[in-house]
Amino acid sequence: MRARVPLFRDLSSVVLNNEEYRKQLEITLKRTDIPNSIDMDAVIRTTHSVSHLLLGMNWCLMTASEGSCFVTSDNPVVVADPNNQEMVFTGFNSPNVQVTFPLSPVVCLLGGWEDRLPLIWNVDTLTVNRINSMTLRNSQRYIFSSSREVETLF
Repeated sequence: MRARVPLFRDLSSVVLNNEEYRKQLEITLKRTDIPNSIDMDAVIRTTHSVSHLLLGMNWCLMTASEGSCFVTSDNPVVVADPNNQEMVFTGFNSPNVQVTFPLSPVVCLLGGWEDRLPLIWNVDTLTVNRINSMTLRNSQRYIFSSSREVETLF
């Protein structure tokens, strides 16, 4: 079933049908590194597809064990297949995909297709370090941590 909440549907209609909003969007895109050849229609279709995949996943809040903390970066959302670390890209539809997003030093959002994810999962230091390692590899320029221990991950 394809359905949108009324606020999103109405806002989308306003943005897509209003010439002033379109001009502002074009100005914003010119200020970014996004190539002009990208078709906005394709971006909207892709966003729509990905959002439905993300909404269909099972989600869990991982909490770091005492003495460990999650790091974050300028590109904090990691999409990876833990069974196949050599893959350059893993899609959201891959059966083993895991999506991680550190929310704070002690909480990280985990999404995947596994049925047995608990709502809240207290993870050990080894798991925190594995998530941190993936977050650091995924970073583009900056990393952020509440602890200097992050230096040991390099």
